[in-house]
This record gives sequence, structure tokens and C-alpha cells, in this order.
Amino acid sequence: MISVPSVIEGTKDDYPWLRKSYKKNLEKIHNVKAGDEVEVGALKFRATKTYHDEPDCVGVVLNYNGVSIGYTSDTSYSRSLKDDFKGVKLLILNVLRPGKDEWESHLCTDDAIKIIEEVKPELAILNHFGAKMIKESPLYEARRVQRTTGVRTVAAEDGMSIALAGML
Repeated sequence: MISVPSVIEGTKDDYPWLRKSYKKNLEKIHNVKAGDEVEVGALKFRATKTYHDEPDCVGVVLNYNGVSIGYTSDTSYSRSLKDDFKGVKLLILNVLRPGKDEWESHLCTDDAIKIIEEVKPELAILNHFGAKMIKESPLYEARRVQRTTGVRTVAAEDGMSIALAGML
């Protein structure tokens, strides 16, 4: 298992999310913070910095066989995200709100556009939608991102799967 200290150990205010009864069934637990790298077989994980009100929050870049997939997690926009996700073929972004409707420690569609333009992945997936995004239509927002950036962009749906065969 790979996770952050607050999930594994808890905080001064909360118990750990990972209960003792589950820990005993895990072969290995990797407690990570931004910048840490973990290898599990052929998979390489690198935790990335986020700008979120949860201090342990991290994003991740997963590398397998020379192909990288990035996941922003919850974060507000920062130019440093460009460096963290540089070279990923697939970028998954948590985009809570539509348009330029900013909310502290989360991305809106306009933030996603900036990140996608800077990173230039082959495919971007928008997910983690808030009520305002649902009301505005994630599909519409994904189409706007694609038109603006030129990067194929998909709005995630529950249960969705993506075939990565062409990327690997």
C-alpha cells in the first residue's frame, strides 16, 4: 500500500483511515510525501506536491515501461505542477468547478486548461466534479478544454474505463 501519513498514522485530531485490522493483511506499507518515489515491481510511483488544505495531500506520477500517467489529486493551480507532470502521456485532473469559478485548494476548468497547455499530455481526463460542475455539464467543460488546448479531453463518468493500449 502507498499512502500519506494522515491515512496511515492519523493526525492529532483524527484516527488513521487505515485500521490496524487491515494493516496486518498488507505485505508492505509505503508512507509517502511529495517528492518520494516507490517502486513496486515494474511500476514506479512518484508523489507530487499539491496545494490543498490537507497538508499530507499528494498527487502521483505512475511510470510503467517508460509511459507516465499523472494524477493531480486535489490542488489549486501552481506553475510548479507543469514540472511535476512534464512528460506524462495521460493526465487526470481533479476539476471541482466549471469555467473560472475558483475555490481555494481546488482546480476549476480554466486552471485545468493552463495545466494541460503547459504539460501537453496526449490525453486529459477531468474528474472529481462538484455540484456546480455537474450543473454546468462536465462534458461541455471537457469539450471546451479540448477546443482550447488541442489535447483530447474526456469528462470522467462513474465506472468509466480507458484503453491505454495505444499509449503503452
